[in-house]
Amino acid sequence: MDKFWELFAESLIIQGILALMFSVVICIMYLNGMAVPQELVALISLILGYFFGAKNSVAQERVVKAIQKAKEQEVC
Repeated sequence: MDKFWELFAESLIIQGILALMFSVVICIMYLNGMAVPQELVALISLILGYFFGAKNSVAQERVVKAIQKAKEQEVC
């Protein structure tokens, strides 16, 4: 069960779905000529910033683990 939560914590699926969902809402509102509230634009900016920041963080962790694994194999 611990492995499940570890994989879920590294997953960007939920952040991606939220970013996509709010982006679609903003596009639909804009295309229908509705006024897009600034709060909604700020919210999507926040979600997208978190999404790409988390994605970068996960990628950096993978690189560090790969480097550590390579060093361990080199020593042995």
